Amino acid sequence: MPNRDIYPKDYADSLKGNEGKPYQPSNGTEGMIFEERYCQNCKRYEPPCMDIWGNALFLDIDHEKYPKELTYTADGQPTCTAFEQADRFYVRDNAIHDRETGRFMTGKPEIETVEDACDFLNSAIGQD
Repeated sequence: MPNRDIYPKDYADSLKGNEGKPYQPSNGTEGMIFEERYCQNCKRYEPPCMDIWGNALFLDIDHEKYPKELTYTADGQPTCTAFEQADRFYVRDNAIHDRETGRFMTGKPEIETVEDACDFLNSAIGQD
């Protein structure tokens, strides 16, 4: 399982008393790190669940619609309780995208499903 820690251990240790309390990124860089580690690797990273991240960015932490899913863990690290690990590979725009490496493969314009992607990958490595 990939490490999703946002903060260095010494800083997270100072936040251990915040378990279950709401989390909100303190700046854009921290927000980008959180989005990259959680949102972009989540099965729910599309509407309507994407509203979790949108609301976190635009609402005050004490707003009634601020996402309850964004909290601190017992280790003092931010987390999203709605997070569900997405598959490593996904298909978009007629290409196979690899979440692990950030690369994408094209070359078969009729790729529209994960099954098409598997067939393409198997043929590319010689396993028909």
